[in-house]
Amino acid sequence: MALDPADTIAIQQLYAAYNHAADRGDGNTFGGCFTSDGRFDMGGTVAEGSEAIGKFAEQIPAMIPGARHIATNVLVEGDGDRASGRAYLMLLDTKTSPPSIAMTGAYEDRLVRSANEWRFAERIFTVDAPSQ
Repeated sequence: MALDPADTIAIQQLYAAYNHAADRGDGNTFGGCFTSDGRFDMGGTVAEGSEAIGKFAEQIPAMIPGARHIATNVLVEGDGDRASGRAYLMLLDTKTSPPSIAMTGAYEDRLVRSANEWRFAERIFTVDAPSQ
């Protein structure tokens, strides 16, 4: 059984909320995109629990000022209250003129629905290798 279209839309909204919260440094919203015991693996750095994940997000604007996280090619599959997701990330640097691509990579996600809301249970980000 495939995901209901309403679930697919809700998950896509979760991806968008995550990106907007990251760019604003909104730790509460960012952490709220994860389950309370969620895990975010950033390829070398791992944050566990929505509170720790939220604290990480609060630092994003200082670490990469003017960043815009853009998730593309979001693909979700699932059944019932569990889903998997994949997306590409393009991180734009808006402090350059014209804006430039600062980084690209990919997300692999495990999602769960609880209390009628979808959240990331685990999110693994892998940065693309820089070209030589």
